[in-house]
Amino acid sequence: MKFIPWCLSFILGSSGADLTQWLDFQEPVSWQKLNENISPAGAARGTVIAARSRSAPDYYYHWTRDAGLVMDVLRKRYESSKDATEKAKLVAAFDDFVQLSVKQQSQNSLSGPAWGMGVAEPKYFVDGRPFDGGWGRPQTDGPAIRATTLIRMAQAMARNGDSSRSRSWYDGRFPSYSVIKADLEFVASCWDDSGPNLKEAPSFDLWEEVLGGHFYTRMVQRKALLVGAEFARSLGDRGAADHYARKAAKIEATLQEFWSEENGLIEVTRGQVRGLDYKDSQMDSAIVLAALHGSLEDGVFSPWDSRVLLTLSALSDTFEGLYPINRTQFDKKGAPLAPAIGRYPEDKYNGLDSKTEANPWFLTTSAFAEALYITAARWSEKGEIAVDDNLVSFLKGLDSELPSQAGQTLRSNSAEFAQVLEAVVARGDAYLNRVRSRAGARGQLSEQFNRYSGKLRGASELTWSHAALLTAKQARDKVAALRKTAAGSR
Repeated sequence: MKFIPWCLSFILGSSGADLTQWLDFQEPVSWQKLNENISPAGAARGTVIAARSRSAPDYYYHWTRDAGLVMDVLRKRYESSKDATEKAKLVAAFDDFVQLSVKQQSQNSLSGPAWGMGVAEPKYFVDGRPFDGGWGRPQTDGPAIRATTLIRMAQAMARNGDSSRSRSWYDGRFPSYSVIKADLEFVASCWDDSGPNLKEAPSFDLWEEVLGGHFYTRMVQRKALLVGAEFARSLGDRGAADHYARKAAKIEATLQEFWSEENGLIEVTRGQVRGLDYKDSQMDSAIVLAALHGSLEDGVFSPWDSRVLLTLSALSDTFEGLYPINRTQFDKKGAPLAPAIGRYPEDKYNGLDSKTEANPWFLTTSAFAEALYITAARWSEKGEIAVDDNLVSFLKGLDSELPSQAGQTLRSNSAEFAQVLEAVVARGDAYLNRVRSRAGARGQLSEQFNRYSGKLRGASELTWSHAALLTAKQARDKVAALRKTAAGSR
């Protein structure tokens, strides 16, 4: 990574103050845009549309994965809100979402039968019917993400004194037609461990282009099963809890297969069955998204895992050279701009078709910032940074002058610790500065922005783009609070 030296970014300062001001403006805009795309007029209650765009491209559909991620933003809002009226509205939105999800689980689709592989149908019309055209199906990550989001919401409501959703969303029966239990049973059934090796039912990836086994899918499946095991046990469903935990452990064992020591990279897919025939690098921003969406912060490929950080670095370097827009490395006020980030280097999807050149995406660029903020927060909370060979490579790419020696541990009371932390946060800010520089004047965030001009491309007001910006800001706010507390204690 050709990073700006940490000391220069600190001196320039505008990357912090101006970015904070913009985020304070952008946060309510993104929150409003996100809410406008939930249960829009004319759609079934609980529908989360991917975007308002109905042509060129048509994203006026409900995707299981996207919806689960967006609803998790509402869950976090519920947890942080002190306003009883707002909390009630958020609960009502979840009730609508659950009712629609059960309807979707109960329908046969081109992915398979109701309550079975049909649960893996990725895309629905806004009236709740499964999409009936050609598509990359099945996609088994969506049910896992939905289950995790609903479990976390049920737990949050229980902490708030309302445990009614826990029992209605998870009934403990088998077979079950309750929304969480059905999703967990489906996720567990995607794996056959009756033979000598754990076998996975092939799935299309989150970009809907490759059928095979994917790091992202396995990460979110593992998380759902472990969160589900804890939830099931709390409700007395111990047999299911043990079953989910066993499957999660076996999935976890397969995750190591994706790490390539030779390439210094977590690779994206194993066992491709069909799909794109030109995706050869195995580099994909889905790895960073997997660390964000699939991590339990238990050390299994968490954002601060040095292998995740090294993969992030390799991707950033690649996109820096790939997109001409990245030649501009400072904004007009001198604030550093990190590279705009796309999906993967060979990508051809331009926001309309796959016939020319792909562009950077808002959500992936925000995700890189979020991963770095989470890393900085983790190090701040732990009070130390354990340096291994992979982290040395990452830090040297960040700034060749950063202290980094494999085997050493940087302590929070040292200048070196503060120096590394400052560099990581500054780099996160530089990614969000890139987002800021390309966002519309009124806070518009489309799917993509042009690799040459930076103009908005693809679906307008992509719901996931706004969701990713909101979660990145939350991560930035957390690390800022931790650093402020640490500074006050010295």
